[in-house]
Amino acid sequence: MNTKIILWALYGLILILIILSGLQYYHLTNEDAWISFKYARNLADGYGLVSNPGDVTQEGYSNLVLVLLLAFFRWAFNAEIVHTAKIIGLSSLIGIILLTPAMLRLLLTALERYLIAGGGNNQTLAEQFIQRKTLFFHAISLLLIASIGLSQYMSYWATQGLETTLYTLIVWSITYLTLQVVLEHRYEKIWIIAILSFISLNTRPEGLMNFFVSGGVIFIAALIEKRLNWQTMRTLLNATAIFLILVAILMTFKYLYFGDILANPSYMKLAVSVWAIPSLYFSEYFNAKGIAFTTLAAFALTSGLFVSLRLFKTASGRAIISSITIFIAFLSSQVFFIFYVGNDYMAYSRFIITHYPLLILAIVWCLIILIHRIIAMTVIVAGILVVTSAIQEIDRNTILRWHQLDYVSPLEFHKKTNSGYYFSVEKINQRMANNPGYYAASEFGYVPYHVTAKGLDMMALNQKEIARHFKLYSLEEVFYANRDFILSKKPITIVTGHYYRKPNGDIFLEPAVSWFFKSYIESPFFWQNYTTQVPNKKSSEYYWIFSDWNDNFKSTHTIQFGDTEHYDKLMHGFHIENSQIWTAPLARVLLKRRTSDKFFNLEGYIPDITNYPNQENVIEIRLNNKAVGDRLFAQKAVKHSGEFAFKILLDYLVFREEDTLITLRGSKFDAPSDNRKLSYLLRRIYFSKK
Repeated sequence: MNTKIILWALYGLILILIILSGLQYYHLTNEDAWISFKYARNLADGYGLVSNPGDVTQEGYSNLVLVLLLAFFRWAFNAEIVHTAKIIGLSSLIGIILLTPAMLRLLLTALERYLIAGGGNNQTLAEQFIQRKTLFFHAISLLLIASIGLSQYMSYWATQGLETTLYTLIVWSITYLTLQVVLEHRYEKIWIIAILSFISLNTRPEGLMNFFVSGGVIFIAALIEKRLNWQTMRTLLNATAIFLILVAILMTFKYLYFGDILANPSYMKLAVSVWAIPSLYFSEYFNAKGIAFTTLAAFALTSGLFVSLRLFKTASGRAIISSITIFIAFLSSQVFFIFYVGNDYMAYSRFIITHYPLLILAIVWCLIILIHRIIAMTVIVAGILVVTSAIQEIDRNTILRWHQLDYVSPLEFHKKTNSGYYFSVEKINQRMANNPGYYAASEFGYVPYHVTAKGLDMMALNQKEIARHFKLYSLEEVFYANRDFILSKKPITIVTGHYYRKPNGDIFLEPAVSWFFKSYIESPFFWQNYTTQVPNKKSSEYYWIFSDWNDNFKSTHTIQFGDTEHYDKLMHGFHIENSQIWTAPLARVLLKRRTSDKFFNLEGYIPDITNYPNQENVIEIRLNNKAVGDRLFAQKAVKHSGEFAFKILLDYLVFREEDTLITLRGSKFDAPSDNRKLSYLLRRIYFSKK
């Protein structure tokens, strides 16, 4: 049989297996993907990039390119968004596979030049390699595309509805073009790299790194190979200018359209600092990834450094060093991003999988260089090492494959499986029927896509006010600010992941929700104004828990100590002891402002002013502009012990809502005998007509 026919048959077979491998997860859709689906649907339907039709524009997603693609196909062809997203993901995986042989051919050409130039110190070896290059190429190529395309992680993310494999394809393409520039000196490709890097930035926020990583490697390679002349520098500078101009245009558009240059998720990710204990983070990260991934990553890095050091002094090995630098640079930049934002603890390596093909290719390439004297051994060892990636498989005991559910549509999956998501949608639609108010939910993907009412996102991705809290407040305080914003809107129902009551009466929160919902459990306002049936563990089902507005709420324009009926309006930072209301340095209260009110009043008591820094207590009254407590309305300093009182003329342009969430910031009480971080005693806080 013709050799070419056999090869084409093998490539075709692997491609079919890759498609089938991806289709086994076609019925599953990642929760975050529904967020992008909703924005795309609203855009295609003429509402703009909004979470709720009629609300303000905002970026609750970080994959603009995918959102625009989905919106276009819906607008132009009335295509179903969910299926379109999965087709884009699977097509991107196929694109990665089709580009892989071209990438390998570039590398083997560089190896051939190295051997011909005497890099292997063996002329016979060079001749053998040239004679067997085609066979060697196809053997390694089949190994690579099988290892990448049949990886369960790649298969899983290809059909989850997210931008994961689309972004992977873009990074793969940028890497290929960078190799072309470095190995073939085709510097005109830098322009395409700039455009693709800009697209990658709009596909995932870490795409901002790609142009600078690529440009930096090209600069270093040109320096190593002594090709850094004025023409090369001019091309690099011009491409950089184009990239920066495109970024500037994008930022200007975002500021004018959204009122901000950062997407909501960026506020959250950039607020998480993992620099404090880097060694602990890395140990926990690689422990979570498992020994197989850790082995692959360690081998790629150490072997790459070893080969580079070994060939550093040989002129014929400079191109190979440059290629390895490309792989290490792109992989390291992604690890740096994950490290910086404290991410990728999510299941199935969502954030590192975008560079997984690079990791596999880097391993194979280093193996080829290290043991190219025995070509057959290269294939065997590379095969064993790369198959290690298959160990990191999707849990077959918890995730059903598509055929096991009779090929149910992704849109019908939750209904078919009677999931808590499906029942939550049904209940919310019933409760919100003909109701102009809001509902609030902790999982804001599938639910709001199928609920017709307006929703509040308790997790911030679709709530720009909450997202900004991650910049305004410490992680210790941010979740209380989020809670107070949601509760001040008085949603009709609050829906969150399940929790239950222990035998001793305590409430148990699942770890997945406790980090943000614990603050609600601590809120008197929540328990006073919402009816929540907390089940016992034995009777709890995996349906979300509903907390329904009970109409007990009574607005008040004044709160004073002893007025226990309205203590639930003291939202955060108040400590009631012996009928006294102590105010923390950061506190919030919900007051009703009547149309006739002209003044805001605060009355308090300071026992001993000498216990405060600079012997004064500076109290700020803050209102809401883009977030809770971000606008300084007034500032007063108390420089004496005993009673104090403020009367502040209201700014009518500020108060647009009847119930106003007011944030108070004061100096910290600093007595050696008391470490409760208190500020002053609250006597009375109120709005007045005169």
